Amino acid sequence: MNDNDKWRVGLTLMFWVVGIGITLIFLGNVTAGLLDDWLIVIPFIFTLISTVILWDDDTEKTLPDSSPSEKKSDTTAYTMALLMEMMDEDERQTFKERLQERILSGEVVRDESLIADMEKHKRG
Repeated sequence: MNDNDKWRVGLTLMFWVVGIGITLIFLGNVTAGLLDDWLIVIPFIFTLISTVILWDDDTEKTLPDSSPSEKKSDTTAYTMALLMEMMDEDERQTFKERLQERILSGEVVRDESLIADMEKHKRG
C-alpha cells in the first residue's frame, strides 16, 4: 500500500466515524421527536458520496498521462501552421505534393519529420 492509499484509508475512516457520530446524534433527536425518521440516512449519504469521490480519483492516476503528448501536438500544430504561413503559394504546393508522395508510398509520417521537411524546404 503506497502513501497515497494510506492517506485515503485514514480519511475514509474519519469520514465514517464522523458520519456514524452524526447519525447517532440524529437518532437521539428522532427518538426525542425533534427530527423526522428519514433524516437518519442523510449522514450516511454524505459519507458514502465523500468516500466514492475520494476513491474515484484513483482511476485518473492509473491512466497514462496524456498531457505531454497533447502539449507536444499543440506545439507541433502551431509550428507547422507558422511555417505554412511563411511559405508562398508555390512552396506550399510543392510541400503538399511531397507530403502526398510520402503518404502514398507508405512512409511513416511523424510530426517531427514534417517539421524537418518544412524547414529544409524553407531554407532552400
